Amino acid sequence: MKSKGTILNFAVDVGVELLNCGAEIQRVEETMTRILSAYGCNDAEVSATPVNIIATVSDNSLPLTKSARIKYRDTNLYRLEQLNALSRRICETKPDILMARKQLAKIKEEKGSGVFGCGTFVCYILRWNGRGYSHGSCRRRYDKNTSLSA
Repeated sequence: MKSKGTILNFAVDVGVELLNCGAEIQRVEETMTRILSAYGCNDAEVSATPVNIIATVSDNSLPLTKSARIKYRDTNLYRLEQLNALSRRICETKPDILMARKQLAKIKEEKGSGVFGCGTFVCYILRWNGRGYSHGSCRRRYDKNTSLSA
């Protein structure tokens, strides 16, 4: 079995990838806690915000803490699903941490299309008919009753 530090580093890396793909904060914390528990770190404390992750485990009464800054966020539902599947496999089969890290690296290398990006493009085409932004379409004006109308 690998050291708790190696396991902690892996769990934080998964958490960072989850946040980068647009996962909810609660989902990130829960996934990281489950991964740490699967590898025997039952005393884990995980805290995530949209811009930072902090995780702590105890190794022979000494706390090990790792933090990571989230530098960008996007919505990539394909990659998010792949990361969730990896997490479920880890909890069910408990593969060697090096094998799990290889699977994480493979997910990070994939060029899977972000569903949100494709949806945004389609909405852009439908809304603006490909003509770009028009100031007049978003302008609010006052009518005779002094209420706002779009």
